[in-house]
Amino acid sequence: MLCTVLIVVAVVRWGRAVLQYLWDSRNINAAFIARDTFYEPLVNWFNQTGQSRPRIRDLLDLAPSFGWLGLALLVVVFVRNFFPTIRTSSRGILIEWGNGWLPVGWEQVSGLRVTEDLSGERFVLLLQTNNKALTSWHRFYSLLYRFSLRRGVLITSGISDFLPLVRMLTSELEQVARQTKQPVVKLDEKASSPLFQLLLSPAGFFSRRSKSDKDYVEYATQAGLTAQPGRVASIMATYPKRISTLLVGGTAIMAVLGLLRVLDMLRQWIGLSFGLGGIFSSAPLPFDQSVWWLPVAAVLLLVVLIPMLVVVRNILPDIESRQEGLMVRYFNRWLLVRWEEIIAVKTASLSEDNHVVLIQTTNQSLKLMHHLSSLLFDGSNARGVLLTSALSVYDPLVQQIVLEVSRRQRPNEQDEGILTEDAPAWLLRLMFKPSEAIDRMVSNILRREDSDKIKFETMIALGRPMLWLAAIPTLMLLVERHINGVHYPTVGSIINVLIFAGFCLLEYPIAAAVARFSERNMDGDAHLARPFYLYPTAQLPRIVVMLGALLLLVLNVPLLPILLWIGAAIWSFLLTSGLWEGLYGWSGGKLLGIGAIPAIIQVIALMMWASMS
Repeated sequence: MLCTVLIVVAVVRWGRAVLQYLWDSRNINAAFIARDTFYEPLVNWFNQTGQSRPRIRDLLDLAPSFGWLGLALLVVVFVRNFFPTIRTSSRGILIEWGNGWLPVGWEQVSGLRVTEDLSGERFVLLLQTNNKALTSWHRFYSLLYRFSLRRGVLITSGISDFLPLVRMLTSELEQVARQTKQPVVKLDEKASSPLFQLLLSPAGFFSRRSKSDKDYVEYATQAGLTAQPGRVASIMATYPKRISTLLVGGTAIMAVLGLLRVLDMLRQWIGLSFGLGGIFSSAPLPFDQSVWWLPVAAVLLLVVLIPMLVVVRNILPDIESRQEGLMVRYFNRWLLVRWEEIIAVKTASLSEDNHVVLIQTTNQSLKLMHHLSSLLFDGSNARGVLLTSALSVYDPLVQQIVLEVSRRQRPNEQDEGILTEDAPAWLLRLMFKPSEAIDRMVSNILRREDSDKIKFETMIALGRPMLWLAAIPTLMLLVERHINGVHYPTVGSIINVLIFAGFCLLEYPIAAAVARFSERNMDGDAHLARPFYLYPTAQLPRIVVMLGALLLLVLNVPLLPILLWIGAAIWSFLLTSGLWEGLYGWSGGKLLGIGAIPAIIQVIALMMWASMS
C-alpha cells in the first residue's frame, strides 16, 4: 500500500511538471482554454493557477522532476523487497525478489549478523552471500545495515517461525562447514547495526553501553577505587562510537545541506541582480518574490539552522572529572563546571539498564544551549548537562559526582539534598513508556490537594509546553514563507502569522475545557482543574517531533516535514486518549471523540499552514 501511494504521488508530480513544461514552452494559456469546462478544476490544479511558480521553459528545468521520480521508483524497489518471504530446503533457501524467487545455496552464505533490542525480544538478521548469489541491488541492504558492500538480505523477528529459521540456518551452515572443511559461518552478535539498534530501541541506543567497549572494565575498576570524598582521580567518560558517529555525522550532513542551500540562494541573487550567466544563470523569480530578499533569506536560514545544529552536536557531551570539577566537552573545547557550582543531580530510570542523569549548575561558562538539557529532562530552565548510562564509566562517574557535590553542600542545602532519584522526566518517560508515565501523572495529580481549583499562575507555569507547541509551527510558517518561499514580510503576512499563532494557542484551553465539561455533564464528576494541569505535560513528546519537522523544513526536504506533522497529530491523539482514560476511565466512542480533538486542531493548523505559506 505504501509503495502504491508513493508511486502514484511521484507520477502525478512528474506529470504535472511535464504538462507545465508543455504549456509554458509553447505559451499556452491552459487556464483560459479550460474555462467553463468540467475539467477546469483539474487543469487549474496541474497548472497551479492563481499560485506563483517558476516557469518551465527548458528541458533542463525538468531535471529535478525526473530525479525525484527516479528516486521514488528506486525507493519502491527496495521497500517492496525489504523484508522478503523466505523458503528453506536441504539444498538452500529461496528469497523472494519482485515477482520471483532467487535461490541461495547453503555454501553461498558467507555471514550472519544480528541486531537485538534492549529487551532481547526483537531482532534484525542480515544474511550475507558471495557474489554468485542474489543481485547487485542486494548490496544496498548490507550497506544500510553496517556500511558493507556484500550482497545480503534482511530478516526480522516479525517473520513467522523466526527462531526455528535461525536454528535451521546455523545447523545447515555447520553441516556445510564439516563437509567442505571450511570455517563455519556463525551468528555474529557483535556485528550489530547502529541504524537498527536505533529503530528497535531508541532508548537503548542512547543509554546502553556497547558490548564492544573493551576498556570499560579497566576504567570502571580504577574509577571505583578513586570514587571517595576528597580523592578525585581523572575519569574520562565517552559515548560509544555509534552515538558519537550519529551526532557528529548527522550534524555534518545537515550543515553541508544547509550550506549548499545558502550558496544556491546567493548564486540566484548574483545571477538575477547582475545578469551573469554560466553557473549564475537562474530562471526569473515569480512576480510575488523579490530578488533583493534572497540574501536576507540566506542569512535567516543560517540564523535558524546553526543553533539547531549546535544543540544536536552537543546534546550528549563527553565528560571528564577532575580535582576541581567536571569538564564538559563543547565541540573541541572543554568547559569547567566546579563541584560547588553543581546545584542538583537528577536521575531517571527508564528500565533496569536504561538511565538518564541531569546535572544542573549555576556555572555561566556553559552555553545557552545547555538550558535545553533541563527543558528536555523536566521542563526547568537551569543550565544543565545530560548523561546517559551509555557512557563508558557511567556508574563510577555518577557515584563520584554525588560524593564530591554532597561533600561541598552548603548548610542550607543539607536538608533538601543534592540528589533527586527517580525524577519525573516526563518527556523521556512519555516517549518511551507512555502508559506508565500517564498513570504516574494521574496518581500525582490526585494526591495534590489544590488540583481541584484553577490557579492561573499554576496554569501558566505548567502550560509552557503548549507555548513551544504553538511557537514551533509558527516558526515553520515563517521559514516556509520567508526563507523557502523568498517572500519578504508584509502587513498581511504578519497578521496571518499572528492569527496562526493564536489558533495554535487555542488547542490547550479547548482540549482541556472540553474534557472537563464533558466529564461534568456526562458522568457527574468534573475533576475540576486537573485536565488543565495534566494536558500540557502529556503533549511534551510532540515537541521533539515538531523540532525534527522544523529542521527538515529549514533544509527544504520535501514531504517529510508534513508527514512528521501528521505523525505528531496522531501521537497527540494517542497521548490524549491515554490521559483521559487514566484520569476519567473513559472508553469507546466518548474516549475516541474527545481524545481526537487535539489531532483535529493539528490537522486544521496544518491546512492553515499550507494555505498561508
